[in-house]
Amino acid sequence: MENVLRIGVAGLGTVGSSLIKIIQEREERLKGTDHLSFVVSAISARDRNIDRGIDLVDAEWFDDPIVMADKADIDVFVEVIGGKGYPAYDSVRVALIRGCHVVTANKALIANHGVDLALLAQKNKTTLSFEAAVAGGIPVIKVLKDYVEYDKINRIYGIINGTCNYMLSHMNKMELSFEECLDEAKRCGYAEDNAEFDINGIDSTHKLAILSSIAFGINTSVEGIYCEGISSITLEDVRVAADFGYDIKLLAIAQRKDEKIVRYVYPALLKSDSTMALVDGITNAVVIETEVLGKLVMIGPGAGGNPTASAVLDNICNIAKIDTKKSVSLALDNVSSTLIGQCNNAYEQEKEYFIRLKIRNDEGVLDKIIAQMADFHIFFRLLTCPHQDENSQECSVFMITHEVSGISIHNAIQCINDKSDVIQYSRVICIENL
Repeated sequence: MENVLRIGVAGLGTVGSSLIKIIQEREERLKGTDHLSFVVSAISARDRNIDRGIDLVDAEWFDDPIVMADKADIDVFVEVIGGKGYPAYDSVRVALIRGCHVVTANKALIANHGVDLALLAQKNKTTLSFEAAVAGGIPVIKVLKDYVEYDKINRIYGIINGTCNYMLSHMNKMELSFEECLDEAKRCGYAEDNAEFDINGIDSTHKLAILSSIAFGINTSVEGIYCEGISSITLEDVRVAADFGYDIKLLAIAQRKDEKIVRYVYPALLKSDSTMALVDGITNAVVIETEVLGKLVMIGPGAGGNPTASAVLDNICNIAKIDTKKSVSLALDNVSSTLIGQCNNAYEQEKEYFIRLKIRNDEGVLDKIIAQMADFHIFFRLLTCPHQDENSQECSVFMITHEVSGISIHNAIQCINDKSDVIQYSRVICIENL
């Protein structure tokens, strides 16, 4: 008699629909040597009348995912609804309490409730898997889980939001404004209609919370993560950075510092020929630095229906093999909140900085500002005033400093912003040598 793994899918958006399509198209291949069939036996979504291009006839339909989690004849509950609260959280809890295996692609859910849900899974002798929650097409969670068993991770960083990376890449290539690139990303399906979570860095913050929890054994909470998005990046910033030999990328970084783990999400300048700067479009990249291995770089598709659905399916396959070691992804025996360092400002570090000023276009104003910066021991190795119109009352100035304390930068900018010569608040972007 053929064995069957019954799967319930909550959410039929891009990921849920792609998952069902892959399972149906690869039915024979998924059976393997143990002849275990994957069957989508239950479905929950908002509207059963939408044509999603997949066969849903044989699946039991539930209007409420919580009822499906509680009542459906399933072995695995797949949550791809999204959101940290109702109904995603409630349905996952119900499924775990019932003893179902849970697979989710919901980074907000895991970042806010990961440890509690993993403990609930452990209590009910089942599994909670979330490989798809971070960098969909890159198996970073699986790799991290393997390495933490025998190696010490010192730093993990990367580009983990495809929307922002697409926009910054497109601004650079096509010379489009931020707003034009956002509209383009929405048209291409790379950004939600409401892209605030992406462009403000919140999506990356959730993902970084998950990665750092596994890498360092800390709580999945986003508390203490410095977060800054890309909404204030202008086309002129991107142009001048390129002229200086840099690309702007939204980075997520977690590292050991003074026996704490500090974490931050922020835009940074990277040398244009560096590995991370060459990560283009919706592609994601994650770098793991360890004591034994050194540096491991993983690059791949970070978002979209098929990459994320593929990661969900990989978790389901692990469950089918009873490989609970690969399915439970939090180091629950070592979860700690004491290691979490508060990172109030990513610019506290001693680095080079990119500064944008908009000042009055009067003789002597720039010299005065340079002298004021020198009072804070800030000196410049590059400076430009692009496209300056001598008849304009204002001009933009772009500078790259020599290596300097972030505290000095903060104090100097605060002082300069208070002067009448500065028309618009200064923009500071850190330069990372990754």
